[in-house]
This record gives sequence, structure tokens and C-alpha cells, in this order.
Amino acid sequence: MIKKYSFLVLFLLLALFQAMAQKSVAALEMDFNRVYTAKERLQMLNRSLNNQSEDRNGAGHYYMAYTLEGVIQAWQATGREDFLKDVQLVFDNLIASAKELPAPAKGFQGWAVTAQDAPIGQPLYESYTWRHLCSFLRIMHQSPRLKKQHEAWFQKRLAWTEKNIWDKWASLGQDRYQYRVNTYMTSHWARIAMELYLITEKDAYLQFFENVSFKGHPAIKNNHLRNRLYDNVTVNPPAFNMYSNWETPSSPPDASHFADLVSFWTTAAENNMYWNQPPFDDDMQKLISTYFKVVHLPEKDLTQKSMMGAGFIDGTSDQNGIGPYDKASVSLGTHINLGRFDEAAQTIIETYFTPTANIFNKPMLMGISLNNRKILTDGKPVYPENYSGTGK
Repeated sequence: MIKKYSFLVLFLLLALFQAMAQKSVAALEMDFNRVYTAKERLQMLNRSLNNQSEDRNGAGHYYMAYTLEGVIQAWQATGREDFLKDVQLVFDNLIASAKELPAPAKGFQGWAVTAQDAPIGQPLYESYTWRHLCSFLRIMHQSPRLKKQHEAWFQKRLAWTEKNIWDKWASLGQDRYQYRVNTYMTSHWARIAMELYLITEKDAYLQFFENVSFKGHPAIKNNHLRNRLYDNVTVNPPAFNMYSNWETPSSPPDASHFADLVSFWTTAAENNMYWNQPPFDDDMQKLISTYFKVVHLPEKDLTQKSMMGAGFIDGTSDQNGIGPYDKASVSLGTHINLGRFDEAAQTIIETYFTPTANIFNKPMLMGISLNNRKILTDGKPVYPENYSGTGK
């Protein structure tokens, strides 16, 4: 009986191991191709030309950003020219569709959001999209051979971005439009500032990044992201918990919005910009623990529920807002960028975040997963050419 039981355990463990075997870069590129369909591409391009499109309450650019991130990361992983051209086309469409703005934004260009009566545009939608496009510019900047081929295009888009994205909202009131009420919304601007600093080396960008990351600023109660974080020691290694805004006390953020912070921090870690650097070089380990030991809990439930989870990053849920465990979707979260820092996390991602899974915005998720695997396999993506690494 004991031998029979041992054989059964061995059989189950073997089946689990095979089910969670890692995928190849080539297989994940095929997965991305399956979900980045002609329809998905056309939708992305249509939204880049019209942020009022598809009855999204003027949030076309916001929803476009999900697919855009996936295409950028698939391009990083593969170096494919068609992906590069798609990202450049989105960039050009956005600029072509921008209009001269009325006072108090006279002299700048942007996109009115008529559904929200925002004639000078919506800073959330713009920051949500342009954080990825600023990362794209920085990746080109760190790729000398590629940049040389596109030098004129690059310089014109950089100048337009600095003026009509950063300078516009800074001049309209940085304390209101860039230092935002929520930590995750502020992080979008911190990422833009970081990327523009790495390209231009302008002190104003570095100062903003550092204020938000660890120095503090009066507009955010003299707080910063580092002192909004605190340890969740209910798991080992410890995970992170966080105050969701700049006040104390406040509830922890929901898992999906916290993923926007994770997207910023993982990008900063790859840039060797404060996050995951000594003496805080366990940042990524704690973030991985947060999602894969507290939120997803895949080790307790290795089913499709691993794409779902607790509503908040401390493992709790709000029955009146964010649903209970196994009902609250965390699948739209860009926390899966963490896969490039940890093989075990990436294997879970590859097992459950698949083209056939019932998940939100598959091109984003498949693109990130593809880039994760490329970095884990080869130590670097194709782009940027000068890759700093994940600091593992």
C-alpha cells in the first residue's frame, strides 16, 4: 500500500512538472502571433487616431496602451521589423491626431476628451500611454545601431514628446497634474521622467523621479513610494504591502492598480535606477512574493484560478467592490513583468497566462511573457542593444 501510494505521489508530481514545463522563445512568439491578430492591430491603430473611438468615454488611448505595451515588448524580444513599424505608426498617428489646445494650454498640442468635458485632455490617459512610448524612445536611444537608422525620426518625436507631454502638464500645474492623488497614477509620470532623463540627462526629470521614488515632495505630503511600502511578513520571503495614496493610514491598493507600480519598478530595475538596487536589492523578490504567494496563491490552487486572486495585495477582498478570491481578476496586471526576474514565477505565467485562457488583453500579456523568456534564456532582449540587465 505504501509503495502504491508513493508511486501515485510521484506520478502526480511528474504530471505537475510536465504541465508547468517552461516554453521556448519560439513557442511564445507563436503565442503572441496567435493573439496579435489583424483585428487587434487595427483596433490599436484606430484608437491611436481617435481617443473618442469605440464608445470608451474618450479613453481610446488608455485602452490602446495595453496592446501597445505588448507589441513593444514583443519587438524587444524578437527585433522584428513589423513590430517596430507598428509602434512607430502608433507614435505618428498620435502626433498627427493631436490638435492645438485652447487656454490654459494654448501653445501646446493634445487630445480633447469631449465625453469628460476635458478640452485640454486627460492627464491620466496621456501618462498611461506615453510612459510606454517614452520607454520605446529610451530603448531606441540605448540601441546605437538602430537609432542611427532612425535618427531624424527619433529626434523629432523626442522633441514633440518633451514639449507636448511633459512640459504641457508641468506648466499647467505639476502639483496637480503630475504629482497625482494616488501612488500608481503618480508612478506613470515618474516613469516618463526616468525615461526622458536617461535620454536627455536633464536634471528636472531626475529630480521628479527621485522625489516620487524616495525623496518626497510637498504636493504628495512629503511622502514617496519607498515610505508608502511596508513588509507583509505572513509569507516567506516577505512580501510588500502599501498605502494606496499619500495619506496615512489608507487601505492597500488593489492588485491590478498595484501592477502599474510594478511595471514602473521593473523598468527602473532594468535601468539600474534606484529600485532593486542596494540596500533595497530585494525589491523584486518581495514583489514576486506579493503576487505569487499572497495574491495568486498558485501553490494552493494550480488551476485556471491562478489567473485570478485576492482583490488587494494583502490577500484580502472587498465583497462590495473587488470580488472574493478566485473572482477578482488580476490577469490584466503588468505584474507579470516580474517573470524576467524569476524562473519559477515565469513558469507559472507561461502555464496559466496562455492564448486560450479567459484573460484580458492577450497581446499585452503574451508580449510581456515572450520578452521575459527571451531575457531568462539569453540574458538580454534584442533591444535595447545596450541592456543593463535585471540585476539578478
